Parts: sequence; C-alpha cells; structure tokens
Amino acid sequence: MTATASLLAAKTWQVLVVDDSPDDRAEVRRLLLRGSERRYDLAQAETGAAGLRAVLDADRLPDCVVLDYNLPDMDAVEVLAALVGPDGLAACPVVVLTGSVSQEYSRAVLQAGAQDFLGKGWMTPESLTRAVENAVERWAMARELLEHKANIKANAERLQLVIGLAGLGVVSIDYAARTCTPDATAALLFGLEPGVPVPPSAIHDRFHPDDRAAILRLDELGLDPSGDGTIAMEHRVVRPDGSTKWLSVKKQIVFANTAGVRRPVSGVLAAVDVTAKKLAEAELQASEQRTRMATEAARVGIWEWNLRNNTIRWNAQMFSLYGIAPTPGGIVDYTDWSGALLPDELDNNEASLQATIRSCGSSTRSFTIRRRTDGESREVESVETARRNADGNVEWVLGTNLDVTDRSRSERILRESEARLRGILQHSPAGIIQTDAAGCFILVNPRWCEMLGYAEVEMLGRSIFAITQSSHVALTPAAFARLAAGGPDFHIEEIYKRKDGSVLNAQVNIAAIRSPAGEFLGIIAVILDISEHLQSKAKLHRLAAELSEADRRKDLFLATLAHELRNPLAPLCNGLQVMKHLWNNDVALEKVRAMMDRQLSQLIRLVDDLLDVSRITQGKLELRKARIDLRAVVEAAVETSRPVIDQAGHDLAIDVPREPLFVVGDAARLAQVLSNLLNNSSKYTHRGGHIRLTVERERGTVKLSVKDDGIGIPAAMLEKVFGMFTQVDRTLEKTTGGLGIGLSLVKGLIEMHGGTIQASSDGEGMGSEFVFRLPVMTGIGAAPDYDGEQTIEVVPSALRRILVVDDNVDAAHSLGELLAMMGNEVRTAHDGEAGIEVAAQFRPHVMLMDIGMPKLNGYEAARRIRQHAWGHGMLLVALTGWGQEDERKKSAEAGFDHHLVKPVRIDALTKLMSA
Repeated sequence: MTATASLLAAKTWQVLVVDDSPDDRAEVRRLLLRGSERRYDLAQAETGAAGLRAVLDADRLPDCVVLDYNLPDMDAVEVLAALVGPDGLAACPVVVLTGSVSQEYSRAVLQAGAQDFLGKGWMTPESLTRAVENAVERWAMARELLEHKANIKANAERLQLVIGLAGLGVVSIDYAARTCTPDATAALLFGLEPGVPVPPSAIHDRFHPDDRAAILRLDELGLDPSGDGTIAMEHRVVRPDGSTKWLSVKKQIVFANTAGVRRPVSGVLAAVDVTAKKLAEAELQASEQRTRMATEAARVGIWEWNLRNNTIRWNAQMFSLYGIAPTPGGIVDYTDWSGALLPDELDNNEASLQATIRSCGSSTRSFTIRRRTDGESREVESVETARRNADGNVEWVLGTNLDVTDRSRSERILRESEARLRGILQHSPAGIIQTDAAGCFILVNPRWCEMLGYAEVEMLGRSIFAITQSSHVALTPAAFARLAAGGPDFHIEEIYKRKDGSVLNAQVNIAAIRSPAGEFLGIIAVILDISEHLQSKAKLHRLAAELSEADRRKDLFLATLAHELRNPLAPLCNGLQVMKHLWNNDVALEKVRAMMDRQLSQLIRLVDDLLDVSRITQGKLELRKARIDLRAVVEAAVETSRPVIDQAGHDLAIDVPREPLFVVGDAARLAQVLSNLLNNSSKYTHRGGHIRLTVERERGTVKLSVKDDGIGIPAAMLEKVFGMFTQVDRTLEKTTGGLGIGLSLVKGLIEMHGGTIQASSDGEGMGSEFVFRLPVMTGIGAAPDYDGEQTIEVVPSALRRILVVDDNVDAAHSLGELLAMMGNEVRTAHDGEAGIEVAAQFRPHVMLMDIGMPKLNGYEAARRIRQHAWGHGMLLVALTGWGQEDERKKSAEAGFDHHLVKPVRIDALTKLMSA
C-alpha cells in the first residue's frame, strides 16, 4: 500500500484548526463533521505561534492543518514559512482559509507551501471536506515524490562512490567526433587531463610498444559491424613519468544504422589498474618454484601411490608426522592414512583425491589427523599430482604432506587480530588516522570522516595541514618535522575545518610510525571530539556563576524573610503585652485587636504569596476560571489596596470603560495580580504621589496599566524585576520591605491566564509603568459567569457538639474556646486515635480535624469514623495547612465533607456549619 493510500484509509484524522475567531473555529468543526462520515480528532489554536507549537512540538503530526490567512501575530504565508522544511514541503498538509477570492492570495499561499485554499464566503461541508482530503492526498504524493528523488540521488551517489572506491576508470568514446573523454580515474591511469576530450591516438600512444599491435588488432575486431562490439583484454601502458602499469580493460562499442549501414557511434571503455595483481601473480609463480625447491630440501612428508599394483610408499617424515613406526621399504596400507583422518573430514578428502585421479590433475587439500602414538591433533596441508604412463593411463599419484599446525594457528591469530583491528577502526568513538611521511592521509576510519563531514575517498591523499583552522594550528609542518626527526610523541588540542565550514575542536594524540630500521613512515593519531566537553566546561562556568548569584539572592531572601516575619510578629507580641494591662479598657483593647488583626493578615498574605509562588513553580496552582467582567476585578483590587494607598497619601486615578470587558479567568487571582501591582506602586512612590490605573480594549486583548510617578527602575533591572527574590537596591525599598516575590507571582499568574506583562521606566526618579494584557472574550463560552466576590454572611450557629482534633495543642484549644464562646459544646483531642475515642463517646455534630497528626493521620481517622453508624451523619471538616487539589481529593476520598486551609476565618467556618 502506498503512503497516500495508507493515509486515506486511516479511521480517525487529527485536524488542527488555527483561527483567532472562536465562531470561525466552531464553523469549521461543524462543516467537517457534516461533510464526511470520517471521524475527526479536532484540535484548536488561536494564533500562528500557538499553531506552530501544536505542530512542531507534537509527538504525532496532524493529518491536516486548517489555517486562517489572517491571524493576530502572523499571516498564513509566515506560518507556512516556518512549517516548510529544506525539501520545500510543509511538515503536514495545510488548507488555507481566506476571506477573498483574489488570485494573488491563492497564488501566494500555494507558493508558500499550502496544498489547497478555500474562501470562507463559499465554504460548504462538501467543499471543506474535499479540500482537506485533497490536501492530504497531494501532500502524501509530494512526500513520496521527494523520497523517490532522494533515493535516485542516493543510488547515483553510491554508484559513483563504488566506482571511485573500485578504482575503475571510464573513458567515453565518440566515434563521430573521433574523441575520447576520460574521467578522473581514467585520466590518472593514462596520464591525461580529466574531462578533456582527446583523439584516440592520445590513448594509443600510451600502449606499451610490445602490446600495441595486439591491442589495435583486437580493437579492429571489435569494430566489425557483424560482432557485438565487446572487447576484453589485459595490457600494459606507459605513463608520462615512464612508469609501466598493467590494465584490465573492457570495451563496449555501440552501433547504429545510418543509411542502411551499421556503424559504430559511441563506446565506453572501463579500465582498472591490475599492476599489483600481475606482480602478485609473478611473485606467486616464483614462490611456487621456490616452494618446490624448498620441499625437496626440507623435511616434507612425501608419498607415492602406484595405482597399478595399489602400493603406497612413505618417506621417513611421513611416518614421523603420522606417529607410525617406519616399515620396511616405507610400504603402508591405505588405511594408515584414512584411519588417521578425523571421521567428518574423510569423505570430502577421499572425493577430492579421486577427482584428482580421474582428471589426472593436481589438487591441494587440508585436513586434520590424530597421531597414532600420542593422539595429538595436527593440521596437514596435502598437495598431490596424478601422472600418466606411456599408454596414457593414470598410474601414479605423487604427493606431499606438510605439518601446518603452527602456521594455521598463527594465521588464525593474525586473522582474529586483523578482525579486531577492523572492528576498532569501524566502531571506535574516536577518529583514527594514519599519514605517510609527507603528512597525507593513507588511512581514515569512519568516525574521522563523520567528524569532518567528508567521504573516505575525499580524505585519502589529502594533507593533514589542509584541514586545520588557519587561525589556530597546533600541528604545524615544523612540529611534524620534529617528530619525523626523532622527537617524542605528543598530544595537542587542534581546531579543524569541517566540510560545511564549521569547526571541530579536538584533542589529538600523535605518535610516529617507524620501520624496523628506524625510518620515519608517517604518523598515527587518535582524535577525540571535545566540542561538547568545551561547551560543557563553558556551561559549567556559567552555571557556577549563576549558582553563586542564586546563592547570594537566597541569602538575601532569607535575611529579608526573617525581617519581614519579625515586622508583624513584633507588634503582635507588643499587642499581647498591652492587652495584659488594658483588660478593662474596651476601646483600647479594640484598637490593639484591630492592629493585631492587620499584622496577622499581613503575615498570612506573606505566607500565601510564598505558597502561590511555590505552586506556580511546581505547576500545582489551579485556576478557577469563569466568564468575568474585568470591571468587577478592578473594583475588588482597588478595594483591597485602597487602605495602603490612602495611608501613603497617594492620589489614585482610575480609567475603566463603561461597557463590560469579558475575559475567561480566575477573578480572585486577577484581583490579586492587580492589587499587587497597586501595592507595588504605592510602596515605591514617595508620599503624596500619583498612581493611575487604566483599562482599555486593544486589538483582541484587554490592556491594564498601573503607572506611577515614583522612584522608577534602572534600565539594567527592567528585565530582572520579575525574577524570584529580585529586589532593586533602592533606599525607599529598604524602608518599605518586601521579599522580592510579588512581581514573580504576578508574572506567573498572568502567564497562566495566557497573558503577558511588561515593565517600563524612563530611569530612576522617573516613575514606572506595568502593563499586562489578557485575551478578550469575543463570544459566550461554556465557562460559568462570575458576578464578583460573594460576601460571606456570618450566621450565628445553634448549639452544637463540636470536636476539634489537632496535634497543635494551642491551635486546638484556642479554636475550641472560640467556638465555645459562640454557644457550642466543644471537646478537643490531639492525635487521630484519641480523636476517634472522644468522638465515639461525645458523638459530635461537627468534627474539625487536622490531617498530619501522630499515631493516626486525619485521612485514616476519617475512614474509621465513617465505618461506624454514629459517624455516618457527622459533618467532617478537614482543617489543614495543605490546600493543593490532590490534597482536597484525598480528603474527599477519605470521607471528609469539606476541606479548609489554615488559618480559617471563623465567619466562613460558622457559615459552613450553618449550611
């Protein structure tokens, strides 16, 4: 099945719809689902950037992208430019929706890489479905075509590489023009210029004088129109430098009928240098002659077999080799030989011997024997020759046996060693090279070629000095010469130029190669790519600096935190002392109580901010999003910050549109963001300053600005003010305090709402402005409406039995006393087991229980209470310092009815118990 057919046969398609209009996205969804019975898995994005992330970061690419032409951040052509790869094809099929039928738009999106386009004005279920399916099919076909072209190119490159590696030279012959054109290898073989056409005589002149006549005669036979035009020969050529080479040549002549006459029109001559083979053959012949002579003189086992009378005779070395006592006249039985062979080798050797006899030829065999005297195994090489008598019948077989056990073992060890060396060269993570005495590569392993981006054939013969970076050369010709002259081996750090122009940082260990006579033959080097090491080293230095800075900021934060905690704790302690002396003065006591309430609220806000920042950092903060009017958020934030602003004597100007500005968000968190910004401006503005809060609609977003005429922000700190524990070193800040987490919290909350925030200032003393933007809601979504923060009405409780269980004795007793003062009957316990025992006796209506307690935690205690009949109707409330969503889920699963986070407001608790 082709890729196209496979894709079209898929059951479910993943389609990404990129459009900033929710209505248009809904319309595309509706049309696709109506236009086809196919199942779709639809994803959405509002901006080009979000669409690109959804495509490029996805584990699985969409089957199609339906892309609006005009997006808030970019148009379709720009999105396609990011999707289209180096091969000119987008990462996945794309259909562009336009608001115009202009050919200019159509041409632009198709040229940019889209597979189809469709006007929104005439979009129907059928046309949209057809456009998506056409785009998928066209894209798949284009992908197959690109892969096919790439395969063709790769095959051609491999063929050319094989030809080059095989040392095959090719000459193209044009008989009409009477020219021969050699390629690079052929030009080297014949001593010509590569790619330059020459007359045939230029090649004929290279023929060895002793071979020229025979070559030309054979060439004439090949030109005979009645033949097949094929010529094959081996001959010598004389190169311009006077050296002689043996070539193995094959020539194919192509004929064509011209005016009824068959004439040669072209041809291809392929030649390969076989000089080494010829020399080896000559050496082999000489070696065989020397072997025969050596065999006659050496202690080689010699045997003869008279087939006429079936007599076998051995020399003394044969008896010694086989471990058999010599016999008179050296006469042995056939079984003396066959019985010594290993059983699984006997049949093959007998068959080979009989074939030699039948053909009256010669053969060489290898087999293993077990000596009769000691049972030792020996490897034997046997050579035999059959001889005819005067009548022409085979009568004699003469042979030799040579003990090659030691030689075979050495050859086996050598083969294994060579295999290990090849394995090391092939699979070594380091580059390994060898040069000749001039510094030219004669051996390169695959890793070295990979490191520099060259093919092996491109590297061999190249000078090692030609690939070093000119600005940094450690292995200079002078250093090479010192090594050649007997200098010590050394290692360096070198910078090499890759084929693509980039650089390779490498550690190079270099050693000289010398002949047994001490002659310098070249170098061998092991090269390690240390680019990542250097990058890691630089990164380590950078991280060390960042860690040092983080440590400094941590110390500053801890010192500031201690100061900030002491600020509310000091007046709280003072208030307790005052209350001891004013126990009968209600007015003074109320002032002290109000002051302590303010300081406690400040302490709670401080802890809440720390927890919020921690939850954002860990990704555990959850937003309670709804459809809200930002005017209500502004009102709530101003109400929260008004006491701080009024106390500082600032003038607050508010500019909010009269019409609603709907967004989807967490009203409480957005009010927290705006309140933090207002408090920040109040804190860093000298008394009697001016603060302006502006809200306005701006191109699909709502822009909120808090601007002041305070002490301003230095330019160097503008990019850092949103960092954790960041504090600008300013005199006013030191007097107003702060942990340096408020703006980090603001930034995190805004980004969780899909918004952005930016700080600006003209410098110190010039005031500052914080602007954040949120996506405006253009249609009514599924999120519930939010009408502003609900006021909690304190409803006095009826008399109830209440059990408070907390391992913090002070917390349990203080809450119990407060509830008792409200008319309730209260008991307390301080661990889970005690809580169950008291509850079984007291049978409370309401049980307020901590989670983390000794002996038995709150979860398990709640489960056990619910197992009793008296615990079924009880109101169980978890009262804990943990407020994450997973903690709330655990408490609900354990049997708690409600989950409240310490410190809890008594009015909220009373309201809950009265519900």
